[in-house]
Amino acid sequence: MRRRGPAVADNLVYHVAEFGVEARRVETGERVWRFGGRTEGQPEIDLVSTPVVASDSVYVPGWIQRDTMYGHLFVLDAQAGTEQTRVELGRNQEMGRSTPAVTSDLVFAATDAGDLYAFGECGTSILDSCLID
Repeated sequence: MRRRGPAVADNLVYHVAEFGVEARRVETGERVWRFGGRTEGQPEIDLVSTPVVASDSVYVPGWIQRDTMYGHLFVLDAQAGTEQTRVELGRNQEMGRSTPAVTSDLVFAATDAGDLYAFGECGTSILDSCLID
């Protein structure tokens, strides 16, 4: 059984519904935006775990149906719901039962296979590889 819950920040509540994530106003319940799920003419993005809100971003794990066999961590703008970026994990690295953890410097994501990933901003890179100080 998959467990998921809402996240609340800046008068918005974020929750997973019908394989997408929605932001709704706390006071009225009015939907502000929706990302993922089934959209006509677009690849189906399935989001099934608790979203995490930190700073101006929403972090939510999922995958793209019929696109790859890779899990993804989607990063959305908290106010607009637009995709800021996505991180592709390894083959068959689904995060369906995982909730990301966010610190001031890193985002941690655990996969169903037991692997743990840490993502952060990269100040210096060579050949698309991040150099750690």
